[in-house]
Amino acid sequence: MNSKKKANKSKFKVVFGYILLFSSLVLFTSFISYIFNWKIDQSNVDMIFDRDVEVENLLGKTGAYISHLFIYKLFGISSFILPIILFVSSYYILFNKKIFNKSKGDLKLLNSGDLKEIINIEISFATKNAIEKIEKLGGKIKLTKN
Repeated sequence: MNSKKKANKSKFKVVFGYILLFSSLVLFTSFISYIFNWKIDQSNVDMIFDRDVEVENLLGKTGAYISHLFIYKLFGISSFILPIILFVSSYYILFNKKIFNKSKGDLKLLNSGDLKEIINIEISFATKNAIEKIEKLGGKIKLTKN
């Protein structure tokens, strides 16, 4: 009975790892395509179910919608972190190897206090004119800061 649970857990890890890998590749491809074709796709993203509308995103209407959601409406250009995190996680789950080894100093993570301070300084130095110029790459979340 115990070996059956172990086998099911192993199968779940493999399936979950491949789902994360596929998701990271889809997100990365749609984000890269959005960077080159956002001017064309942005006007068509609201008409995603219209068969006559054509988009230039490599992943079609789905890729155009996903990338528009993440890059324009949510996190901006920093959305590229998400596929990287998903890829690193899938690599660790599938191969049980870490890409970044913290003990060797390859990856230095910021604690939440440092990150909050960096964001506050960045927002305080940004002028309204500068925010309007980079709004297309910055996402909408930055504008909700009080």
